[in-house]
Amino acid sequence: YNIVKKQVKIYTLIWVMLTGMMNAQTCNYQLDIQIIDFHDSQPLFEAIITNLKTGEIMLSDKNGKVRFTNLCRGEQTFSITHPHCDDGLETINLLQNQKVTWFLEHHIITLEKLETLGYQKRATDTHAEIHIHQEEIEKSGSESLGSILKSVSGVNGLETGNAIIKPMIHGMHSSRIIMLNHGVRQEDMEWGVEHAPTIDINALQDIRIIKGSSALRYGGDAIGGIIMTEYPKLPKKDTLTGKIGLTGISNGRGSNINAQIQKGFNSKWAMQMQASYKKHGDFSAPNYYLSNSGSEQKAMMAEISVGDFKEKISANYSFLDTKLGILTTAHFGNLNDLANAINAAEPFVIEDFSYQIQKPYQHISHHLAQVKGEKRFAGFGKLEANYAFQFNKRQEYDVRLGEVTDVPSMDVELITHSGEIVLTQDKLSHLKIAGGINFAFQDNFSDPVTQNKRLIPDYDKLNGGAFVSVNYQPGDLCTLNAGMRYDYMQMDTKKYYFKRYWDRMNYNDDFAENIIGDFGNEWLTHFELNFHTYSATLGVAYEPNNYQEIALNYALANRPPNPAELFSEGLHHSALSIELGDVRIQPETAHKISLNYAEKVEILHGLQVNILGHYNQIQNYIYQIPTGAEYTIRGSYPVWSYQQIEANIYGFDTDVTLDINAQWQYQSKFSYVRGKDNSHDLPLIQMPPFNWQQQIKYQSSAKWSPYIAMSTELVGKQNQYPDYNFTLNVLENGEDVTKLVDISSTPKGYFLLTAEAGIALNQDKNPINIVAKCQNL
Repeated sequence: YNIVKKQVKIYTLIWVMLTGMMNAQTCNYQLDIQIIDFHDSQPLFEAIITNLKTGEIMLSDKNGKVRFTNLCRGEQTFSITHPHCDDGLETINLLQNQKVTWFLEHHIITLEKLETLGYQKRATDTHAEIHIHQEEIEKSGSESLGSILKSVSGVNGLETGNAIIKPMIHGMHSSRIIMLNHGVRQEDMEWGVEHAPTIDINALQDIRIIKGSSALRYGGDAIGGIIMTEYPKLPKKDTLTGKIGLTGISNGRGSNINAQIQKGFNSKWAMQMQASYKKHGDFSAPNYYLSNSGSEQKAMMAEISVGDFKEKISANYSFLDTKLGILTTAHFGNLNDLANAINAAEPFVIEDFSYQIQKPYQHISHHLAQVKGEKRFAGFGKLEANYAFQFNKRQEYDVRLGEVTDVPSMDVELITHSGEIVLTQDKLSHLKIAGGINFAFQDNFSDPVTQNKRLIPDYDKLNGGAFVSVNYQPGDLCTLNAGMRYDYMQMDTKKYYFKRYWDRMNYNDDFAENIIGDFGNEWLTHFELNFHTYSATLGVAYEPNNYQEIALNYALANRPPNPAELFSEGLHHSALSIELGDVRIQPETAHKISLNYAEKVEILHGLQVNILGHYNQIQNYIYQIPTGAEYTIRGSYPVWSYQQIEANIYGFDTDVTLDINAQWQYQSKFSYVRGKDNSHDLPLIQMPPFNWQQQIKYQSSAKWSPYIAMSTELVGKQNQYPDYNFTLNVLENGEDVTKLVDISSTPKGYFLLTAEAGIALNQDKNPINIVAKCQNL
């Protein structure tokens, strides 16, 4: 007891001494704080700074400054808040009088829904740009990406099936259009006219269409334009949301189900997942089914992100697997079948409805994995970096006999590694400068299990590029854009050439040293091709007031040839034609001028008019045209050869929106494009005819927000086309008959009428949107 009592006295004495020392501590330190906007280095007025140790609260002045006095030595923690900013928390070990600068991001605002009534000045860029938003995408879940893009003026579809639609912008498609999937350039063998993009629209929140090659960050070869798709934005708060969509369609007896879930764990961690499944059976014409025209698609997407506005890293993965039936009658065996099919009033093969997809069909799968990060620097801008891996597998199944009955006629794998680093300076509100570099490595492999001659040889391709762009606003009325880009492409391939084709192309005159082997009727060759291309853009936008805008843009684009244009030699089974490339083909150069005029007129509740005119002069335009017929062991087929010509493509788009009153709205979209082969004084083939879409819509402000809309589409007959028809001598009923194979004539024009209605139930809690649509009324 005495020992314990003695220890208590000692501890008590120590406590009294320490308390005296603490009470005697000097608390006369001073801390000067300045609160700065991270984005543009502007001071933040009336930011609330709280000393969590003492509870003292102060407001920053107009210079973003505040001073705390009589602070004690040691660790001090402060919270900082400001309207429309993420809250900040800063800790400092105070050892002397100090001055510190702390940053808040003043532009982070999360909106669930924003409706803008009126007219907004653009003043951001000089190229034509259009968005398709989530509301329209959700209504079209059972359709393909190419189908929904056709709703945009100046965008058409090159269709080789109900689900095989390749988008065209101002008459150009395939390698002349860059497809971006969540910021990554989509690599999926876009060179084939019947190769549709493998992107699931159910995973998208926004589709952005740029009509032209002005966005140099993504490549200098977008002679037609750029299509950018984006996933939904991840939440920035602790929340859990989800949605499910169901679509049914009578023609094809198809259905689509799409489910999505988003989880925000806190202000830094977030994730989302999405999956969809769609299936269609045989589509129908008015009086019969289109046998073997069904399709099936499975897709999913997942994304996770950690970080905030200052620094963030994210990763995503998407997968799509689709099986596309090809109309049985459209897959002919020889030229006589082709001639008969063209002249027939109905398909030769008409069967009962079926969900079964038989040969011929395409089976395509696409994997995309991406990691990207960004770091923002106070008072400067941001640095972005990303890496992506893509694996695309394409199998085309033909009607074959014997041991290869179930073996695909084409089996190609395309592996792509790509990366990008971009630095953007956006501190100054009137001047934005961006620059960066990118690379891509690609490996193409054709599986010899097909036992067919490879249409496209195995190859390795290396791409590298660098760009710089400037956006300058000298005042409120004018915007100037300028940019430059350099690209390098190297392609290394070994290819077997039939000797007869080698001699017909006179390749021996220029490429004799490329022969590395003799295999009977074929030469084995080795080619290493190098291409250097340059691109540039220059534009100006002038807005004299809030109601008018004029934008003029010039773009120089250079596109190197793709492997199909260089090395095709053989039967393309999915297209049932023999395609012949030319290794002498050089990059094509396009000079495009576009003039965009937009005006708001105070008529009724507002009239908005947008007119875009475009003219594109293309040197060394790579052009695939019919050049006759060729007879093979399997039959006779039309031959399409790649050539280079001088071409002009020009036209205009008009968009008109009239708000009749608060409930009624009228829209009109008209586009016209024309192409000319100047080298032969002929029209270009595959140019779409004029297209005119109209819609009148009634949107009620009553409960459930019911609406009804009526739409029309008028598509003309294309009268501008070259005559590539040829005759064919065939034996019928013991007699020699000459048939005209009409592969040139265009179809008649047509007019479509569509009605649509919808309501939104339970809007305050868990909204349910119901839409009914009837096409081809």
